[in-house]
Amino acid sequence: MAERGNEKITEWLEIDLSKLSGQERTNLILEIMELLNAQELRVIRDSAEKQRLGKLKDAKTSVIAEMRQKFGELDLTLEEGADDIGESFCYSYCSYPHSY
Repeated sequence: MAERGNEKITEWLEIDLSKLSGQERTNLILEIMELLNAQELRVIRDSAEKQRLGKLKDAKTSVIAEMRQKFGELDLTLEEGADDIGESFCYSYCSYPHSY
């Protein structure tokens, strides 16, 4: 990340990202992207994908931990609960012929 000394760009430009909504942060990024060349955009793309995968992994871990806890409260393992969910899902959505 480009920095001026130890200060982040947002600090020396006095941009408080916490005051921006998600849409406003996205719009700011899109505005900056319009100024970037193909190589810079590739760096952004690769970095964004790496961050997306990391956050997706964290989210999956969180969901699984929550499911384990909830199934544990029912004296079920995650695997037992997942089997029931899979059977129920498939019964509802995998049976043929479908009539929605």
